[in-house]
Amino acid sequence: MNGTIVKVDKVTKAQITLPVTVAKYGTVVLNNALYQTNYSTHRFDAIDLTTYAQTTVYGTCGQVGNVDGIGAAARFSKPADFVTDGTDLYLADKGNGAIKKITVSTGQVTTLISGLGSGLARMAIDKDNIYFTSWQAETIRKYNLLTNVLSTIVLFGTFNGLVAITTDGTSLYVTDSNNLRVKVVN
Repeated sequence: MNGTIVKVDKVTKAQITLPVTVAKYGTVVLNNALYQTNYSTHRFDAIDLTTYAQTTVYGTCGQVGNVDGIGAAARFSKPADFVTDGTDLYLADKGNGAIKKITVSTGQVTTLISGLGSGLARMAIDKDNIYFTSWQAETIRKYNLLTNVLSTIVLFGTFNGLVAITTDGTSLYVTDSNNLRVKVVN
């Protein structure tokens, strides 16, 4: 989607408007860049927060696939939500039913988990785990980054419309949209 970034000076309140492509899913700030997925063109962009220049850093516009690689050589299918551990990025590659790790320092994209189906939606991360929701199966799954073990922590029937997920490092907070609730999972 075409859109803008509006930079507002805290002191003078002056505004500068810059045209950019706006993500459908979340954004993450890391190393003075605002990273975002572009779901419909199957790429991953970064906006430099000093110059506001936008570049495609992973994948190639319009090139669909499921390929690990460096930078533009990587391929995605409907890249959706993603999170950061402060060093690297972890992406829900929805169309491929995969969780991918992006090593920001080298540009390497690596598949961590595959075969998850096309229902991947939202993600959260803590010190050791990535949590992700599946809107089709209405489940929450956990992938341990230390042991590489994947487990299901909340099963179908507990939620009706998983929309968002976050964690404080102890509990998960999940928006259950059709029941109009935020649920806490310990």
